[in-house]
Amino acid sequence: MSADRKYRRLVRLRFLKASDRELSDEFRFHLDMRTAELVRSGLSPHHARAEALRQFGDVDDAWDYCRSEDRRRMREYRFTTWLGNLRRDLLLGLRAMRRHPAFAVTSVVVLAVAIAIATSVYGVVHAYVIRPLPYPDAGRLVHVIAGPSRELFRNAPSLASVNWTALDSVFAATVAWDLDGFTLAGDDRPEYVDGAWVSPGYFTALGMRPAVGRGFTGDEYTTGTPVAIISDALWARRFGRDPGVVGRSIRAHSTDRPAENQRMTIVGVMPADAWHVSRFTDVLRPLSTPRIPSLARLPDGITMAEAERRLNAIILPQLGAVDPAWHMTLVSLQDEYTYQVRPILHALLGASAFLLLIGGASVAGAQVARMSARRAEIQVRVALGASRHRVIMQLLTESVVLAVAAAISGVLLAHLVLGAAGPFVAEQLRADVPGGAQRLAPGGAVLGLAVLLGALIGVGFGMLPAFLSAHIPSAGALRSAAKGIVRGAGSPTLRRTLIAGQVALTMMLLVGAGLMTRSIIALGSAPLGFNAESVVKANLLLPLGRFSDAAARRAGVDRMLATLAATPGVHSAAVVSPHPYRGTIAPSVVTAEGRGSATDGPQAVMYVVSPEYFGVLQIPGITGRTFRPGDADGTPVVIVSEALARRLWPDADPIGRRLRVGADTVWRSVIGTVRETREVVSATQQPDLYVPYAQLPRAFVSVVTRVRSDPASMGPVLQRAVAQVDDVLALADVEPLAAVVDRDGSRHRALAGVLVVFAAFALGLAVLGLYSSLAYVVAQRRQEIAIRVAIGASPRGIARIVLGEGIPVVAAGLLAGTILSFALTRLLATQLYGVTPTDPLTFVAIAAVLALTALVAIAVPIRQAVGVPPAIALRAD
Repeated sequence: MSADRKYRRLVRLRFLKASDRELSDEFRFHLDMRTAELVRSGLSPHHARAEALRQFGDVDDAWDYCRSEDRRRMREYRFTTWLGNLRRDLLLGLRAMRRHPAFAVTSVVVLAVAIAIATSVYGVVHAYVIRPLPYPDAGRLVHVIAGPSRELFRNAPSLASVNWTALDSVFAATVAWDLDGFTLAGDDRPEYVDGAWVSPGYFTALGMRPAVGRGFTGDEYTTGTPVAIISDALWARRFGRDPGVVGRSIRAHSTDRPAENQRMTIVGVMPADAWHVSRFTDVLRPLSTPRIPSLARLPDGITMAEAERRLNAIILPQLGAVDPAWHMTLVSLQDEYTYQVRPILHALLGASAFLLLIGGASVAGAQVARMSARRAEIQVRVALGASRHRVIMQLLTESVVLAVAAAISGVLLAHLVLGAAGPFVAEQLRADVPGGAQRLAPGGAVLGLAVLLGALIGVGFGMLPAFLSAHIPSAGALRSAAKGIVRGAGSPTLRRTLIAGQVALTMMLLVGAGLMTRSIIALGSAPLGFNAESVVKANLLLPLGRFSDAAARRAGVDRMLATLAATPGVHSAAVVSPHPYRGTIAPSVVTAEGRGSATDGPQAVMYVVSPEYFGVLQIPGITGRTFRPGDADGTPVVIVSEALARRLWPDADPIGRRLRVGADTVWRSVIGTVRETREVVSATQQPDLYVPYAQLPRAFVSVVTRVRSDPASMGPVLQRAVAQVDDVLALADVEPLAAVVDRDGSRHRALAGVLVVFAAFALGLAVLGLYSSLAYVVAQRRQEIAIRVAIGASPRGIARIVLGEGIPVVAAGLLAGTILSFALTRLLATQLYGVTPTDPLTFVAIAAVLALTALVAIAVPIRQAVGVPPAIALRAD
């Protein structure tokens, strides 16, 4: 216990003891007086004392009552006094804000913007990372990974023979799904939709049930009954919310299961607010074959680690000899859903926290200068009898008023921003807000926490100036006030520390913004290897019920491409599988004939394309030839990218050489090389190879069409043209290829843009704080500077005085900012493209920009210092 607290406790105890003694003396006086009266009436002293006590009643009870009543009134008095003091302090604070509106408005705006930014970012983090997924007891839902990590395990065993029903003893429910695509035929409007085959635990584990109709029954899972549950969006889009949709039979062609019954009966419709971790939910069908679970629900009392141990104890013995490093892994479903966006959210949360600290430090610096200017006022109050505690409380109340006003304004602004930013946030992060965009709006708890945090920031930064201003020696203060002299009362060390902290945090934000900006520049300048302008891409399913064999698929694609090429506004069309920008594509090991084995060769991404593909995307050919229609029945051929050719045959011509892809036993002859194309944004880019569609026809392809008119308006035209070929063909996800490429970098651009805005705001506050601090120093040392000029000091010498105040502060901030910036760049490492987290050029450039900006801020006080004539300055003092 500190000496001050001991002293206060001792005083309080002495006060209570003194009060009790006075009360005891009062009771004793009345007893003695009554006893004396009874003695005078003829009673003996002993009997007189007993009679006096009897007449008084229970003295101890009366004594306790009086003591408690005395203390109650003392508490009421103290509370009333505290309320009165608080009311007076609030009025004085509001009056001070009216007297200095520029200071008050600037402080509130700076803190409000910083609080709004921090609250908005926290609201997004809360919606994605903190708030549970919109499922009952969502914390017990886990994602099942067939491997030790999310990365592809090269020596992973085959899981085809595993008995997955044995997992019922480990989990309360398991969910298996087989993602699929369905082409809905009929009504002269074929449509492709995303769907899935789901296991019996799907609705149980996620706590969902259809809003219209019913769910699947047990026998529908075992017998493979052709029934389906559709989404609310599909119900509205295709059936106009017809209540009679339940029981209706429709024709749907499956992508992955062509042998399944093509006609299915709708038995239910999901709720409009149903939210799924997967977008494949327009058509749900019962999964009748056991399959590896995608997610599971942990039973009560079982931890994730224990469930993982039991899972592997059941699965590993069924696999026989496997790589010792391989095992199945469980991760939180929420962590699995958000792991790609968490680095971005954490980086933004850290940046917003820095910005909040910068805003608080800026307001604190302004308060230090303002409190110093009010030194005379404070000392007059002390001289008139105000205690140090009352002065501190008054100044602290002013800070509270500013902080609360800023917190309320900032939270209201954040509420408006988050309410309108739901679709934008989901689009830029490329991940739907869990539960829907409406859950992004912060609840009362988040808003209350933000108000409390903002108030604490304001109060925390307001306490230092208040305490410093209230502990100034009073000697000479009134004489200075009488002369109109205002001497610096604030601690120079505190001012310098606040400014250096602002510079350091600003540099952290500038470095993060600089790295992300360089990533965007690198992303924009990286060659695509193809021309995405005037190209429309779409997905297409060839239902195997209609296109059952390779010949039928080749003929169907040929008819479709011929129809598209003859469509007005279309220049040329081609197919490719898979689409390069649909996501990360698993590469295959490529083995060159006579070189290496089937496991140690380089990896490449294989695309199956029609002959027109290279012309549609305008991929330049380097050597050899491209595909021809005659390749269908000829020798297996392949076209490789330059990078793959260099790795396989570094010192030889690749034309005529043979290679094998993955586990394929077919040797393919290289007939040409083409330029490298860029896939989705990733840290590593895999080389490409191309196989003719005629030799490896697939049922699910992407259609790329080069058009002569606006790509955004060609979707309906292309869909009608494809539907004319066959009533089961429907284009899906039709959009300009340039938009797909642009969306690929949206997450990086969004992060860069936000960090640039943060950094610009922080830079402005840091420069303003540095200027205000130095301008205040110049004002305080005006008489000294005037005397120096009067005795012959040169402008350069005067400038050296101001520089001596500012340069060390900026240098310390830059040094601290450089060291701390490495912490922020570690969060951004996974989001950078074409630049390293410790890029020297970025660090040097940011430090130079910040130093030059600080010199500009220092230059203005220098001009003020050297521009005042000495006579005027000395006369003013």
